[in-house]
Amino acid sequence: MKNGLSVIIVTYKPGGELIDCIRSIVEKIKCDYEIIISDNSCEYSSILKSVEVDFGPKILFNEKNGGYGYAINLAAKCASFDNLLIINPDAVVVSNVSLEVFDELICPGVVSAICFDENGGYKKTVGVFPNKPSLLIKFSNRLRSDCGFYDGVFEGKPINIDYSEGSFYLVKKSTFDLVCGFDENIFLYGEDYEFS
Repeated sequence: MKNGLSVIIVTYKPGGELIDCIRSIVEKIKCDYEIIISDNSCEYSSILKSVEVDFGPKILFNEKNGGYGYAINLAAKCASFDNLLIINPDAVVVSNVSLEVFDELICPGVVSAICFDENGGYKKTVGVFPNKPSLLIKFSNRLRSDCGFYDGVFEGKPINIDYSEGSFYLVKKSTFDLVCGFDENIFLYGEDYEFS
């Protein structure tokens, strides 16, 4: 495998936000990379045609809508680089991304980034595993509120987390393969927590 990033985006009937997402990847990723779109809509839409012409990503037209994990796993099998960056099609990268930063942090788990909502407000996207069995089903208690997680003010150093939401999810391909990727029995929502 080559040193770089395989950027994976899962789509289902994508809209114009996909173009913004890819444009931000092209502008902000400062290392070797490829973009893989894993599309569950089973159709070659005008947006996908436009993206293919303008940006030249690999596009997988999945035979069925097997869910988010299914689409991620298919894309990971086609990855040319040794790091996977999973990003939602409605997300944009706002800061430069260099592989050197990721090489320092991944060891061997998942790396996330500080995330913001569409209004520019801090969005909590990481958390800790519940320590009481009764909390396992209460997702409202999963997000951390210490060490800057409450307000997004961090000290400029990496902070250990138990898991991250899949909106910006970086993992080494070897780690992804070691745990056999995402659980395809989970159709949507929760695959990222289960993976962690």
